[in-house]
Amino acid sequence: MRRIAYVCADAGVPVFGSKGSSVHVQEMIRALQRQGARVELFAARVDEPPPSGFDALAIHRLPSIRDGEPAGHAAAVAALNHELAAALERAGPYDLVYERYALWSFAAMEYARAAGTPGLLEVNAPLIEEQAVHRGLRDTRGAAHVATRVFQAATALVAVSTEVAAGSSVARPRGGASTCSPTAWTPSGSGRMYRPPRRLRPGPSRWASWAR
Repeated sequence: MRRIAYVCADAGVPVFGSKGSSVHVQEMIRALQRQGARVELFAARVDEPPPSGFDALAIHRLPSIRDGEPAGHAAAVAALNHELAAALERAGPYDLVYERYALWSFAAMEYARAAGTPGLLEVNAPLIEEQAVHRGLRDTRGAAHVATRVFQAATALVAVSTEVAAGSSVARPRGGASTCSPTAWTPSGSGRMYRPPRRLRPGPSRWASWAR
């Protein structure tokens, strides 16, 4: 049985909640489980008990951090990523590390790369731009630095729409050059639309190939 680490370090996503991003996490985990994988969840927001069907899901809690003033925020980002890397090391090894892109997390993809394990990064939106426009972003440089590291470390990106896949701001953190190869994409929405990869075919372009 393949072991998959599913990582969601976004403090704004309660993984067992009812908002759209929460349902997306749950449906993705279910889809991976239907493929016969043993999934373990690493999450920053576990506010509620797991829903039905997740009785066997191992849960590893991560520190929950949000935006902050640049002068002091770097320490919180470092602490989150240190704990995430340590948790993966303790619980691993894994056959696949799958992460929902979050503003402050890069350790999961770097862990996967160091372990020689495929690391897939699911990109749901240009988070830096969204945060800056809708909520305000104080540590813009820190968020861009994290994005550069996580995109460089990922084996491939998985975008939830063609618009996200095509958006230059996703693969190019603000003010920077392209950091990652083009993405594959899978639609977001109902569970029936998810088709997780059965295997990742490495190639020079680092595209994710979906085996049918």
